[in-house]
Amino acid sequence: MRLYAVGNSLRFLLILASLIVLTALHVDGSLLTLCFSIAEFALLPVLAAYLFREYPWSFKNARFWAGKHLLFGVQTFFSGLLMDINLKVDVLLLGYFFSDAVVGVYNFAAMLAIEGLYQFVVAIQVNMNPILTRLKLENRTDELKNYVRKATVFLCPAMAALSCLIGFAYPFITVLLTGTSDFAPGRIYFVVLMLGIVIGSSHLPFIFVLNQWGHPVLFTLFLATIVMTNLILNILLIPRYGALGSAMGTGLSYVMTGVYLKVFMRLRSPAEARA
Repeated sequence: MRLYAVGNSLRFLLILASLIVLTALHVDGSLLTLCFSIAEFALLPVLAAYLFREYPWSFKNARFWAGKHLLFGVQTFFSGLLMDINLKVDVLLLGYFFSDAVVGVYNFAAMLAIEGLYQFVVAIQVNMNPILTRLKLENRTDELKNYVRKATVFLCPAMAALSCLIGFAYPFITVLLTGTSDFAPGRIYFVVLMLGIVIGSSHLPFIFVLNQWGHPVLFTLFLATIVMTNLILNILLIPRYGALGSAMGTGLSYVMTGVYLKVFMRLRSPAEARA
């Protein structure tokens, strides 16, 4: 996990450094996305050095694991795409129905909620993923349930407290970050989005569990169900309630994530579902 944290940090630092260099060289704007590829190529030797040190390389092992990773990757290929789509469904649909000004106010609120506070859920998720997998592989079911329960008991109140704090200070934050009060009306959107995230936070850290426990196809279907729910709710609510409807639809999709996770977990084999 330390290496994972260092690798992730290096990735963002390398992206930033690459972007600064490309900008300084007056590279055409259409080529600025090279910063992502440059960062990955720069990070590759670091990760490869660790991998070859921990797991001695041989052609037989490489061929075996490459096949397993390829098969697993093909089955879960669309999951990353679905997760990215889900992050922008509300903004895209709102832009179809309303003006850029409305979208801008809403998008600022969504950015603070989803790309801001929601990252606390992601941080818990990243640290819990390997632990949950190890406990599952070792059949330590009782310990697994206790671990999940403890994480939930901590996360839900913490997210609620942070949401209240940021919600109260929202007008001041918008002025501080943008220099204008034009985005302050978006506080209601922020509150509604965070309400859905807080309610769903008891299950949101565990959304990758299907993928981790060897069910990539079910995981992809699970994500597709969430995206469709978000899409349908936004289509139904935006025409009537505007940006508030978008926040309501997306917030409800976070709440429904917990329900869908339970349903899809039961779709595994009977023995696994009981475990």
